[in-house]
Amino acid sequence: MIDNKEKIRARVIDALARGSNGQLTVFEPEDKSVVDLVVKKRGQYYDGRSISIQIRELKKNYQTSSLFSEGGADPSPDLYLLLACFDVVSQNISNYMWLIPSAENILKVELPLDALKDKKYSKFLVSQDNLADLIEDILKKGAKFIFPKADVPNAQPEELKDFIISARRNTFESAPEDNPRLKSSIEFTFSQGDWFYQNIYFLGKKNIIGQEIVYFNTKPIWAMGYSGDVADKKTSLYLKEALLKLDCRIGASCELKKKALSYQDKGKKSLDRFSGEETISVSSEIVYRLNYYGGLII
Repeated sequence: MIDNKEKIRARVIDALARGSNGQLTVFEPEDKSVVDLVVKKRGQYYDGRSISIQIRELKKNYQTSSLFSEGGADPSPDLYLLLACFDVVSQNISNYMWLIPSAENILKVELPLDALKDKKYSKFLVSQDNLADLIEDILKKGAKFIFPKADVPNAQPEELKDFIISARRNTFESAPEDNPRLKSSIEFTFSQGDWFYQNIYFLGKKNIIGQEIVYFNTKPIWAMGYSGDVADKKTSLYLKEALLKLDCRIGASCELKKKALSYQDKGKKSLDRFSGEETISVSSEIVYRLNYYGGLII
């Protein structure tokens, strides 16, 4: 069975191959107990310098709003620690990772989910697209290399909307988390690249209360709270059908009718700040109602 560290290693090699235009060569040493990858200039570009990389998988802990990893190596001027999260859904590493000189002497690291809030390590933040360029600069400048200030782009509104719709549709068909972060809750999660979606709710006999949160590059940027009735089996199946077909609960009004059944979402305003009420009626009699509100976290 391939573990996540091996998958991270493979994705890092891919990122370096894509970004270096054939000027870097990457190989795995025989002894991987300390060093996972060695990188140097290829062929005619080789100047005798190389850097070693030790890979660590970062785990997400939303209860403490942090990323954490343990294990380290003796400080060496040519050894760097690469910290990355592996997304089991997309089978890829998160776009942003940390490349930290081992001279920082890190045995255990805990980083905030909002990477740029950590002033000590944010300068070591690097994207997959820029990883090869960064390593080329390190090889070129050696001890004179200074890590640049991290530059993390903001999420775009249309990307946010598309991700929310995609996340909801994917989690409608998935199983809940085995170990929800809140006791006695039901939790669904979905991730795609830099995006992460979390839906946590409490289910009673008569009502449901919950919240959706969207993170971009580990930073919470959007949330929606909701509460409403517990639907019976027939109504629940129709609700699921409506939510799969329509782009609801984001501020726009929409409806779906099927014989005596009618779904209506009376949304107001837009994705950045909105509210609404959805109902299901049978022969014009309301049998289910849910209210929601939410918007951007700014």
